[in-house]
Amino acid sequence: MAETHEVSNQPVPQGDINLWAGDLPLREAVERCGGASHEQALSAFGGRLGLAEIREKGRLANRYPPELNAFDRGGRRIDEVCFHPSYHDLMELGVAAGYSAVGWECAGEGGHVAHAAMVYLMSQVEPGVCCPMTMTYAAVPALRADPALDLAWRPRLLSRAYDHSNQPAAQKTG
Repeated sequence: MAETHEVSNQPVPQGDINLWAGDLPLREAVERCGGASHEQALSAFGGRLGLAEIREKGRLANRYPPELNAFDRGGRRIDEVCFHPSYHDLMELGVAAGYSAVGWECAGEGGHVAHAAMVYLMSQVEPGVCCPMTMTYAAVPALRADPALDLAWRPRLLSRAYDHSNQPAAQKTG
């Protein structure tokens, strides 16, 4: 590709970084608020999110918004929302790390602090995936109002398995 002009007012590409390790105020806040026991997990999460490959997935997930496929090729109603594969990759990364679950798994041990840190870290890569994971996290206390619903849904909401398949919820792992 031929150079047409010099760009001198933009930062150089960062390469691989650890979003947790490079953020002293965040690390200090998590420790101060009782989340120190989650430091290793947050460092691993921040390291994964800081990979150039993952940040590129964030760019792609943002560049290609979800698309509604209301009908299949035969004209049958399906109402399926299709996401770019990068969106699913980021969702899988967040769910596997415990974004939706850690607050409830470790509620008295700084779990909610760790969740807040994960929201902050993930938002730096692609905030669109934060919404469904945060809503999953937020649904847990609401379900406690109905023990039957809580029993049916809590295991899937706290699952660290991301299942993007289009099937009934009872057939999904998470």
